[in-house]
Amino acid sequence: MSHIVTLNLKYTDVQALETACQKRNISYQKHKHKCQIYSNNVDAIFSFKLPGWTFPVAVMEDGEVKYDNYKGHWGDQSKLDSFSQEYGKQIGIQELAKENMFLSSEEQTEDGTMILTFEG
Repeated sequence: MSHIVTLNLKYTDVQALETACQKRNISYQKHKHKCQIYSNNVDAIFSFKLPGWTFPVAVMEDGEVKYDNYKGHWGDQSKLDSFSQEYGKQIGIQELAKENMFLSSEEQTEDGTMILTFEG
């Protein structure tokens, strides 16, 4: 049986955020802290610095994401999109592990779609 899932993500799971950062070798800070994004300080519960980005991405308590990439001049949007994909994968792994299902393979298609296969 196969299922196709399209995710509209809010970053609400700190463990999945941390794992996604570790998998992508991205520096991060967890726990409540002030995070500077250009000239603003925001109260974040998690933040991470994507490669090539001038400012970090801040995750708010409600899962909302705040960042400033200045329309691509301070950071390539595709890097955040790719990170979001990794975060979604980690959420799937965690949730399906509760059902004794485990990731058995993954494939990235030419259009960037991630195909994950789980077995249990």
